[in-house]
Amino acid sequence: MARSVVCVIVLLFAAAGCGNAMPSEEQRQGSAGATAGGAGGQANTPISLAIQPRQAAAGLSGFVQFTAIVSGTDDIAVAWSVDEPNGGSVSSSGRYSAPSVAGTYHVSATSHADPKMKDHATVTVGAVAGTPPALVVDRWTEITPPIPYQLDAGHAGIISFAIDPSAPDTLYVGIEGPGLIRSTDRGATWQALGHSDPDPYDDESSFLDLPVSIAVDPHESQHLYVTEGVRGAANGFWVSHDGGSSWLRKKSDDLTSRAIDPLDFNHVLVGTHNFMPSLYETKDGGDTWRSIPLPFGDGGSFGVRMLFDPLTNQGDSSTWLLHGPGHFRTTDAGATWTKVSDIGAVHGGDGQFYGPDGVLYSGAWDGMALSKDNGITWQRISDGIAYGSFQTGTTDGTRLFTMQTNNWGNDVALLTASGTDGEHWQPYAAASQKFALGANGLYFDAANRILYSTNMSSGLWAIKLGEP
Repeated sequence: MARSVVCVIVLLFAAAGCGNAMPSEEQRQGSAGATAGGAGGQANTPISLAIQPRQAAAGLSGFVQFTAIVSGTDDIAVAWSVDEPNGGSVSSSGRYSAPSVAGTYHVSATSHADPKMKDHATVTVGAVAGTPPALVVDRWTEITPPIPYQLDAGHAGIISFAIDPSAPDTLYVGIEGPGLIRSTDRGATWQALGHSDPDPYDDESSFLDLPVSIAVDPHESQHLYVTEGVRGAANGFWVSHDGGSSWLRKKSDDLTSRAIDPLDFNHVLVGTHNFMPSLYETKDGGDTWRSIPLPFGDGGSFGVRMLFDPLTNQGDSSTWLLHGPGHFRTTDAGATWTKVSDIGAVHGGDGQFYGPDGVLYSGAWDGMALSKDNGITWQRISDGIAYGSFQTGTTDGTRLFTMQTNNWGNDVALLTASGTDGEHWQPYAAASQKFALGANGLYFDAANRILYSTNMSSGLWAIKLGEP
């Protein structure tokens, strides 16, 4: 039986101008998060600029992908640079290419709207342990952890995945039964984080057996979130501050879906898998929670997303989307809801993602859908999208990618579309490689141009994407 594919995002380092004078550490810290008067149609709103991640690690001649988030202006363009003359290079998209000499280097972003606005990130470059898998362009390679796990109707196999934004060679995989598995060499070798919990009912643990979702803080690699639910022995919202070696349960419930504010890792939404569904919000990383009334009563998991995309300058942290018996939207943090479509979700919930032009895409139990107004109105996608469940999708900044999840008895392959035309899809170059069970998650590593696919019982896969 063919095994399934998992996609991970790895950060790249690339080139740009490097002739700026080096600011002192005090100047770097002082300019971080600085604001200035608004411009470009938002004159009363201060301009702010922040780089993610703020601290990063890369191998010699390795890569890291940085993102500059600009607010307070319609002009969100930035110019990238490396402070040190021999500190590597960074591309216009924030892709940093490390030098072959170990050291500590600094990457800067300068606002186009207000050149006085700058932010800085620090990169530690050094030799890394292990050799990443040798991937062939446009060819799937299986990197499933060599850890036994059950593959049957009662066990989901590989169900979750995350890439460390600050150190993209570090990957996390969630497998029902073995729990959380980590690699620090892009999947060449794997280490299980714990093996058993003598008391799964207390609020401390070194082992989570069913991590339904995994998230890594873009500013602190050791800070992780996991939601556990369904058949887990220790259901709830778990937090680690040591890279997954130990965990504290901050909320006890059957939790599956999760959304995180792109500007505030402490601001999280979680959805339940209960007979009567519930939604909860925390703004302090799980210490306190607010229950939010839902606009529907259908049980089971549902999709949840913050409709907030700083990279395309739309939405905010109070605009959310739920996907269950249709799409439901709020602009006031759940005080009121509007049903905006009758398109139903995949059992277990599905994901949404933004294209490079700001169009929002959503999986569905019977295909794919898109919204050109940040979730206010929706239309189905029919060209190249088969009838069946689609749970995931992503973009490499130029193209869109998705894969059918429930294949209805037919082997499935990776699909692609132009980043500016998500209404027409076709098989990707690797279409000759098909999977008996499609992807429940696709993750793009912009630094290394690797797409990871988690395919539940079919395994974890990686593909090196060719240039568009």
